[in-house]
Amino acid sequence: MSADTWEWVGSGVALLGVLAIGLAIYLVPYAAPKPVQIPSAGPISVHGQLVCLPHKNERGPQTLECAFGIQDVENRYFALRDSDPTYHNLTGVPTNVPIVVDGTFTPREDPKYQSIGVIEVTRIARTDTEERATLSGTFVCLPHKDGTPTESEECAYGLLTDTGAFYGLDLGITNTAVPNLTVGDRISASGAVIPIDELPASSWARYRAAAIFTVTDSFTFLSPDDLKSGIRGSVLLGPTCPVQRVPSDPACADKPYKATLSLTSADGSRVITTFTSDEEGNFSLSVTPGTYRIRSASSSSVWPRCASGDILVPPDVYAKVRVSCDTGIR
Repeated sequence: MSADTWEWVGSGVALLGVLAIGLAIYLVPYAAPKPVQIPSAGPISVHGQLVCLPHKNERGPQTLECAFGIQDVENRYFALRDSDPTYHNLTGVPTNVPIVVDGTFTPREDPKYQSIGVIEVTRIARTDTEERATLSGTFVCLPHKDGTPTESEECAYGLLTDTGAFYGLDLGITNTAVPNLTVGDRISASGAVIPIDELPASSWARYRAAAIFTVTDSFTFLSPDDLKSGIRGSVLLGPTCPVQRVPSDPACADKPYKATLSLTSADGSRVITTFTSDEEGNFSLSVTPGTYRIRSASSSSVWPRCASGDILVPPDVYAKVRVSCDTGIR
């Protein structure tokens, strides 16, 4: 063949090569996708980031709405549906931040968005702000932040630590069976501490709590045998004579007193337990480290009136205290 013919053949081959490459590039998005593992229906916990679900047809016109979803570490997309009618689980969580979503999964093909199914969300939280902790304290119904009284049937689960800090108590995803709790129960648990301001707007906002303590790892009730700290002391009643004498009369000395008393928080706003001293006025209580006070269990208008000052209980120590009961005799 002539040189012109070879040149024409070469040009044709080059053109075909270019067309083949272009066709390959064009067809790549339509290549058979890698098989996706779809979880079974039921309870699920997914780690990933909150996203607006991408459309299936990425080449067509894109609308501006945001269908909430999570893209997990395997690049799978799950649609999210809030189990709360006020949408407090999803509201306020920014997109493209690490999160964990707990809920119930239903496999379902979405005709519009890339999604392998829907998670009905019961809990969503950022994982880049979680702090792991083991806390112990008293199970309480959280007080309102503004000081207004709670309703008779209202109880937002809370934990009051021995340092006086309130936490919202979330038992939703613990792997340990949690028995029924009664206000005043002493408990210890391990889990994640998430600041309130890092969570979506929710019903927690009205209560006095700086963070939510989500129990994930362990939960136990504390009995007196579990505690290595407490308070030991004596109760003395006086004065027992109407006039103080000099020198003092041994018969008028303060005397041991059997009394029913209340152990309270340091500010006196919360009764932790009620106890009775023995005939010799002695008592012993097992409590966690913290600051406490002791007072009469009866009304302050009833004599004798018993009270102590602040009682500091260090770890692994039984603090010693004397409780004075005033007879009112002058």
